[in-house]
Amino acid sequence: MLFQRVVGPLTAAVCLIHTALSISDPTVQIPTGAYVGRYIPEFKQDVFLGVPYADKPVRFTPAKLATGRAEVVKAAKGYGYSCPGYGSDTTNLVAAGTITINEDCLNLNVIRPSGEKSGLPVLVWIYGGGWQQGQTADPRYNMSYIIQQSVEMGKPVIGVSLNYRTGGFGFLFGKDIMNSGNTNLGLRDQRLALEWIQQNIKAFGGDPRKVTVWGEPSSNPAELCYNTTDTLECLRAVPYDKIYTAMDAGYEWFAVVDGQFVTQWPVKNIKEKKFLKVPILIGSNTDEGISFGVAGVNTDAQAIEQLSKSKRWVVTPFQAENILALYPNDPVVGSPYGTGSTTWPSLGLQYKRYSSIAGDLTMDAPRRLMATAYAASEKVYSFRFDTPMKNSTTKIGVGHFSEIPHVFSNPDPTTLTPLGNDPSHLALGHLMARMWVSFAADLNPNNHNVKGIAEWPAYKQSSPKNFVFRNDTSYVEDDTYRKEGMDYINTILR
Repeated sequence: MLFQRVVGPLTAAVCLIHTALSISDPTVQIPTGAYVGRYIPEFKQDVFLGVPYADKPVRFTPAKLATGRAEVVKAAKGYGYSCPGYGSDTTNLVAAGTITINEDCLNLNVIRPSGEKSGLPVLVWIYGGGWQQGQTADPRYNMSYIIQQSVEMGKPVIGVSLNYRTGGFGFLFGKDIMNSGNTNLGLRDQRLALEWIQQNIKAFGGDPRKVTVWGEPSSNPAELCYNTTDTLECLRAVPYDKIYTAMDAGYEWFAVVDGQFVTQWPVKNIKEKKFLKVPILIGSNTDEGISFGVAGVNTDAQAIEQLSKSKRWVVTPFQAENILALYPNDPVVGSPYGTGSTTWPSLGLQYKRYSSIAGDLTMDAPRRLMATAYAASEKVYSFRFDTPMKNSTTKIGVGHFSEIPHVFSNPDPTTLTPLGNDPSHLALGHLMARMWVSFAADLNPNNHNVKGIAEWPAYKQSSPKNFVFRNDTSYVEDDTYRKEGMDYINTILR
């Protein structure tokens, strides 16, 4: 999880509003229209949902900022379309009627404390999902609870969540895509939304100088247009139902180094200090690898094959052998950590070893690399989340996404991964929400007004520390575990 600070007068009032709109409905005027949201009395909040930041994008083409006429009144009372994606979350949310997917999905939501009119810090949520799926209408991402915490602690903020294209719609790659400059569309969508926020958030009461980005790390369709002179143009014309089915190819869609939007391997950028110098709050979960590893690894040869052939890792067989040498096949030091010599043979004789490697490759080593690099010039706060989900009995350990229900402080029992009603988890959720708000407001997570909590120290290259979130007693640790393995992983260009 990464939390990063990124750094016009209202037009004439609309004279005529549709009679169906309540007199108490909040209205915001921006150059593309007058958006009428709704007031949520139980939270004392105004919400503006499904506000387009871009016009409907042409398939496999960069989006353009939304256009519209200032005098037109538009309802913003319900979530807009979600972007097409692939995975169990999307499938379940569509089946439940919670979301509707459509290519016209580049919209965002603004949640603000009612009565707060200007100069508020802005907290922008960008969902994860491995580039394959994600949607702001997912009830787990309801920002009302964290905005409520911000008000109760005396540091009100505005929340924004945005949709972007995923799967093949956002990350299709090939010669035609590369040559036409249509790469990394999902990332371009995110940047376009941030541009919209800079231009318009002041009208909602936000301060464009205090925008903090908060996110979670994210059959061959070309056969539909085989033997054509312009494959890309042909794919644009394929009916949606056919293209959606054809691009359901599993975890095959990734951002690419295109020399334009992504100029070189991110690790190379970090080592060369070619990154935006801003304060960051960054962290990972104790057992990330149980979410990203695989079952059935029984031998060294199988581990090397999995590591070197997966598109997720980007390592050679030689590098895989070196990694394996730094992670012994000893269940006592494997993931799930803290489970001693317990093993799960049905998951593979090297399950714990491979899970340890997978977690460090995916999350922990990159977190440490970024924290160390940014700490050279900026305030950095690093964490390890070490609390398993209360209601989960399917997996042992603290896997990926475990922290999200806590950070959103969302007690809704109907979500796909509910926080639950255990008082210790609810208290941890309130603390985390307040720390995130404190960072957005003050660039320091310690101004949370919760008593009896250890001070979260800034990360130093000379003294790297993590704040460890637990539902019993949170504490501070040295960020030096598995040093040799992570040091080697961070030498690999990817």
